[in-house]
Amino acid sequence: MTGRQEHEGPDKYLDNEPVRGQAADKDGEEYDDRTIPPEVLARLQDALSRALQPQVKVLAEQVRVQLPQIEIPRAAVPNFDEYVARVVNAAMPNVKSLMAQLSFEVPNLRGLRGQMQLLAEKLPPNWRGSGIKLIDAWSVLQEEGIPLVWVPRAEILAELLAAPDRAARLKILVAHDAAVADDCRAVLTEVTHSELAEQVPLGFKAVDAFAAGHCESAQALAVVVVETVVTRLIKPKAQLPGQRASKYQRIAAELRVDSPKDLTVGNMRFRAAMAPISPFFVPWYPDRGDPAPEELSRHVTVHQAHVAHYSPGNAAVAVMMVASVLRGIQEQLEFRDGS
Repeated sequence: MTGRQEHEGPDKYLDNEPVRGQAADKDGEEYDDRTIPPEVLARLQDALSRALQPQVKVLAEQVRVQLPQIEIPRAAVPNFDEYVARVVNAAMPNVKSLMAQLSFEVPNLRGLRGQMQLLAEKLPPNWRGSGIKLIDAWSVLQEEGIPLVWVPRAEILAELLAAPDRAARLKILVAHDAAVADDCRAVLTEVTHSELAEQVPLGFKAVDAFAAGHCESAQALAVVVVETVVTRLIKPKAQLPGQRASKYQRIAAELRVDSPKDLTVGNMRFRAAMAPISPFFVPWYPDRGDPAPEELSRHVTVHQAHVAHYSPGNAAVAVMMVASVLRGIQEQLEFRDGS
């Protein structure tokens, strides 16, 4: 999905940008639409600086007010303020004349607030007002395979990003297992597209199993639901001659983002929701001597069942992935359908 036109036909890919002013979510959640994501604000400031720099340079070169040399007699020291005021006032006509001649044009910023509101709407709902930087969250999403989009709630999200490593993050998720389950149910309720109708009920059952403490059952069911939806609706590029990459590896490569800075406002949320698929689809063959992946793995869960991999932490990641991935796919299906 990288390296393509932003508006390729939806019959080929699902990661078209939800543009045309379409609402980014339907949760009705209230938020401060004046909150601008730090990375967006930085880009805006940079753009404004570049736009204004030529005029600022002209102004700096032209505004050279030559005040007369001030010679202060000793006797005048008590009235120094009055003396300076007279000198400055005498120079003011020249300053006003110069300013009237300057051609200083400020870029048209009409509609800026509306654009900032649109940017805020395109953020994941659980990120709004948090000050989260995409660049900071990306390694957790794509390298550790922990979903952060739509779930979990903002308070848990902040804890996850403040934690030092993946092991600490999994402990946080397990400690908040009831809240994680509630968040996943709330997001799955929003997934109503007909193409996901057969998977959503299974997603709810996986979350219910997790909430009841049946972590192994929850992980297994959640993993196959995610696999079903992603392989059915995300089409990888055709395999090149001589290439030996599985369907899963090609989908993972298609969804992987080398530089999150290159993401657009329109596709950031979907790509962030799909980022955990990269480690999720990594294959593992124990007979090759490679260490088992620590990140949640479809291959290990389905084909190489191992007690260490079926853990409460991976179960939490699995049910969060069901909610996040299905919600992301729902949004893209809606855009494809024009709804």
